[in-house]
Amino acid sequence: MAIARFSSDTTEVGTTWAGVPSSFSAAGLTPFGKALKPDVMAPGSQILSSTLPEHAGDQFAISDGTSFSAPHVAGAAALLLERHPSWTPAQMKSALMSTAGPAFADSSRTQEESVLVQGAGLVSVPAADRPLIFTEPQSLSFGYLGAPGATSRAIPVVVSDAGDGAGTWTAEVRAQVASSGATVEAAPVTVAPGGKAVVQVVARTAAGAAQGDNFGFVLFRRGDVVRRVPYAFSVSRSSLTGARVVPLRPSQTGNTRSGEDRARVYRWPTSPFAVLGLFGVDPSVNDAGAEKIYSLDIPRQAVNAGVVVVRPTLRINASITSLLSSNAPIHPWFLGSLDENDVLGYAGIPVNVNGLMPDYLYSLGASGGVFLPAGRYYVSVDSGRDPFTGRSLAGPYTLRSWVNDVKPPVVRLLTRTISSGRPTIVAQVTDAKSGVDPMSLLLLYRDLQFGAIMFDAKTGIAMFSIPREVPSLFPGPSFMRIVASDFQESKNINTDSASSPMPNTRFHGVRLEVVGRPTVTWITPEQGKCLAARQGLQVVANDNVPISSVGFFDGDRQIGRVRKSVAGLYSMTWRTSGKPRGAHVLTAVVSDTRGRESEARRPVRICR
Repeated sequence: MAIARFSSDTTEVGTTWAGVPSSFSAAGLTPFGKALKPDVMAPGSQILSSTLPEHAGDQFAISDGTSFSAPHVAGAAALLLERHPSWTPAQMKSALMSTAGPAFADSSRTQEESVLVQGAGLVSVPAADRPLIFTEPQSLSFGYLGAPGATSRAIPVVVSDAGDGAGTWTAEVRAQVASSGATVEAAPVTVAPGGKAVVQVVARTAAGAAQGDNFGFVLFRRGDVVRRVPYAFSVSRSSLTGARVVPLRPSQTGNTRSGEDRARVYRWPTSPFAVLGLFGVDPSVNDAGAEKIYSLDIPRQAVNAGVVVVRPTLRINASITSLLSSNAPIHPWFLGSLDENDVLGYAGIPVNVNGLMPDYLYSLGASGGVFLPAGRYYVSVDSGRDPFTGRSLAGPYTLRSWVNDVKPPVVRLLTRTISSGRPTIVAQVTDAKSGVDPMSLLLLYRDLQFGAIMFDAKTGIAMFSIPREVPSLFPGPSFMRIVASDFQESKNINTDSASSPMPNTRFHGVRLEVVGRPTVTWITPEQGKCLAARQGLQVVANDNVPISSVGFFDGDRQIGRVRKSVAGLYSMTWRTSGKPRGAHVLTAVVSDTRGRESEARRPVRICR
């Protein structure tokens, strides 16, 4: 029998990366109001935590994320509240922030991390237990200060005695980054025992001040005791002032090749294409196209709103470097004002920012916002250059917009009967507002998933092919699931809930009948449709042996025969001019190398 002994002694185990923010840690400023966030930092990387065995196969697992740093701070607050039950939430926040220690930008701990990343710093429970003073507010967000004229903005800071904090506290500004012509001023403050005092902290810009960011700490010092209050603001001069603004419609066209190029860098965030740095190219934003500006008025708070470039269309089979960059050559930016520096956070960039989706971080040409207050918003449609070749990506585009897209796509299975082996499965996927994100389309089979090999945005036809590496399907019923998201899902941040973690995604279960013979299914034209003068005919044919041909018939008269396909899709064009008006029945007949045949009929109309 083993004996375990516990004591109150503290053992500290040093690590190389102590106090260095994880690469995936989110940073400010906030989308609305450009407020300084985060507030504090806490351990959230490689955390050993108890968990459900169903989740990790064990009772303990090592995990990362805010879900692990937040409990550290909550636990710290609980300990402090036990010792100081009279503290208010604001006082608790002040104690944790003003006494936080520095986080570092490098493992050698020589350079303190930006307040945009660390906030006030790394929480220290022993220091927060004796804060001496409270401040209200706990951080200073001055927002944007205009240029070129001289401007200023003051924030009154209430400094109160938290216990043994009476006396005179000097004020010192320690800037981490400062732009030319911008300053921060704070005067000393004297606090009476048990009392409070107010000090005005003022951010100023001189006439002609340079555009740039400013952030750091205001330090309140009494003897060798220092309490820190982080601050941030930007000196902004919009390059879009005076640009022609067109009201945003549900659909409109434009061209970034002609016109004036006013803005090339959009933010916040400052580096939306940072993942490209993994490939050794400069991920900086440099949209040198002739941007087109649109305005959107939202009369009351909206759940979401956004835009997507639907033409040029996304290529499903593009290379990984293209998927992360030039596959969406036109960049729409969703702005809170007519200022390229006022992108509405991660949702406002033309990249998929939903980490639950298979195309996370892909360049999609979609941008927007969630939980938008009433007001006027702007969209700047711009374009840059291919980061690998330098080729200009400017050109014509078609833009689609939406407000309050709260429904997922609709999925309808077309190939309900398929051949054994590795067939092609086809569904129709449509979405009435933001449109279907083709990169999100998945077919789930057993414990495997496959992306769509083709998607036609006009008809909603999506094709999935069972790869050769997957075991063959055998005759009998087979159960699968089709997953489809719309473009709004790629903008959904902090919208998940226990009932619907992906509110704009459809998980559609399907039952397919697998048979040991050839099968054929009509794709186009639609049933009962009036045909065009040059009508495309498309069917999907599957078999467990090679297919020799697919014949197309109008009644008993053969229209044509096709011997080659693309992943089981057989196509041809039928000239309907001169054919009798009225009802027609089209028949597709698939023949295989064993002499077996199957057919499918499609009633249509010739209306002219």
